[in-house]
Amino acid sequence: FRYTYDAPVRDVNQRLVVVPPRRHGNQRRRLHSVTVSAADARSARRRDAAGNMITEFHVPLVPDSVEFVVEAVVDRVGTGSDVLLPAAALTDLRLLRPTRLTAADPAIRELAATMAGHDRLATAERFCGHVHETITYAHGATSVATTAAEALAGGRGVCQDTAHVMIALCRAAALPARYVSGHLLGEGGTHAWVEVIVADAA
Repeated sequence: FRYTYDAPVRDVNQRLVVVPPRRHGNQRRRLHSVTVSAADARSARRRDAAGNMITEFHVPLVPDSVEFVVEAVVDRVGTGSDVLLPAAALTDLRLLRPTRLTAADPAIRELAATMAGHDRLATAERFCGHVHETITYAHGATSVATTAAEALAGGRGVCQDTAHVMIALCRAAALPARYVSGHLLGEGGTHAWVEVIVADAA
């Protein structure tokens, strides 16, 4: 990940959640490294509450650009399989409780009630399709402080806004959901999307 600036930037703090877990389904992480191009960068590693490896960098001064490089070797063992979460994820209050940016207003609550059905996966897919159709991508139309209700009412925004609206709809329908951000292959900027937790139908 390379960040280029128009002018020198001081005290850059970067938190990376990019190291694959040691085991995930049929995948096994063999080797990994996370480095930064700045010679004077300080780094620290820790695990979060979900067990993810967090790498934090502090760069005192970036004259024009800084690059973070992640390398990992992952093997696949056996046939592919879905990774199942424990049933407790379905009632995890962190995934059900609204936040300041994802609180449902009356319009979102009414929309969620109208579109929700017994099939929770189908409900999530309907929510996703509706958000995609309703909010037009428009850079600069919103900010990091824009709420889901504001984004839906305005009908314009970026990926973080569509994610917030999707989460607000899901949580209003008692569907556990969380905000995910990262980099898409071939794109420089960060992207946001949503993970919705539903019970295994098998």
